[in-house]
Amino acid sequence: YVFQDARLFAHRKVAGNLRYALDRARPGTGAPGFQDVVAALDLVPLLGRHVGSLSGGERQRVAIARALLANPRLLLLDEPLAALDLKRKAELLPYIRQLPARFGIPLIYVSHAVEEVAQLADRVLILADGRVVARGEVHEVLERPEAEAISGHFDAGVVLNGSVMGQVPEYALTEIAVAEQRMAVPRIEVAVGSPVRLRVRARDVAIALQRIEGVSIRNQLAVTVLRVAEDSAGSNAEVLLALGPEEGGAHLRARITREAVATLGLAARQRVWALVKSVSFEPPR
Repeated sequence: YVFQDARLFAHRKVAGNLRYALDRARPGTGAPGFQDVVAALDLVPLLGRHVGSLSGGERQRVAIARALLANPRLLLLDEPLAALDLKRKAELLPYIRQLPARFGIPLIYVSHAVEEVAQLADRVLILADGRVVARGEVHEVLERPEAEAISGHFDAGVVLNGSVMGQVPEYALTEIAVAEQRMAVPRIEVAVGSPVRLRVRARDVAIALQRIEGVSIRNQLAVTVLRVAEDSAGSNAEVLLALGPEEGGAHLRARITREAVATLGLAARQRVWALVKSVSFEPPR
């Protein structure tokens, strides 16, 4: 179990905190080894440091290592990044992402931050007022309206699975294949063919009736309108778009005005273009 705050022993150095867990580890074969855990979380330079001299991100890495060395059957992380700033969160996420595959330990990650969930989770369970409102694969759940319980209306969107098709070195871009179409994102230092996960927010998707020339938005995708849900009490509408086979493939969500829906004459099964203004991405685990 890893708390929001690291809860390390202040009177012990980093190595002492880790040895404490190792000495009290659950008996059994296949336990994570000290050197493996230290290497996975990049703790070698910290072993001789006092806890009080560590940054917030460093303390959380030590706390995660200590939990691993206890040889748990299941690792529970309760909002481990909540107390960290954006820079420290970005530094810690890659360490967390590798843990289940590297050590063979299932991980439950509790969070209110949809970006963290989108980057880390394979399956998602959403709770609201103590009740389960959605569960399933991350790319399926985060595109549902119920996902706004964690994302909020402003950050609602979808998760897309793609693969790296190639690099464009002169512009520091990477081309990603998604549902037999291509998107360009800021350069990712991974091999061609590597899987990658993209998150696209509904507010970052515009809709056009045809491909637009002479515009700075480079990611323009051919899509089919699945549903249009208008907010009768407000000015906005939510449009669900299919990139591939209508129900079984990848989807996008677009948040546009009701006026735009009327002007474009949007309706189910209509072929249109999605203009993706911004993408966040996560390299392979």
